[in-house]
Amino acid sequence: MGREYNKFERGGIDMCDALEMCGIEPVIASSNRQLMVQVIEGEGYAVACLNNISAVREKLTNVTLELKQVHAGSAVLYTPYSETELCVENGRILIPEIIEGGFLLLR
Repeated sequence: MGREYNKFERGGIDMCDALEMCGIEPVIASSNRQLMVQVIEGEGYAVACLNNISAVREKLTNVTLELKQVHAGSAVLYTPYSETELCVENGRILIPEIIEGGFLLLR
C-alpha cells in the first residue's frame, strides 16, 4: 500500500512553483517570496496589500514588484511609518524598504 498522508510533512515542490508550472501567475509578482501580495482592483486603480511574512527578517529591502496583470503609471506606498511615492518603470516597482507591510495604491 501507499504511504499514509501526514499533513505536517513537507514534500514535493513549493506551491508557487506548482502554480507557475500550471500556468497560473500572480497579478503582481514579488522578487522576494517573503513579501506576500494581495490585490483588489477597481475602476482605474488597484490596491495591493503587502505583508512581510518572514519569520527571521524584520525588514525586507530592495524588493521589486512586477505588475503582471495590473497596469499603473503611479504608485504610492502607505505604511504605519510613511507615505512614499514610488516610481513605476516598465511595469516594475522598486520598494527600497518595508518592515511589517503596507498598502500600495496603483493608478
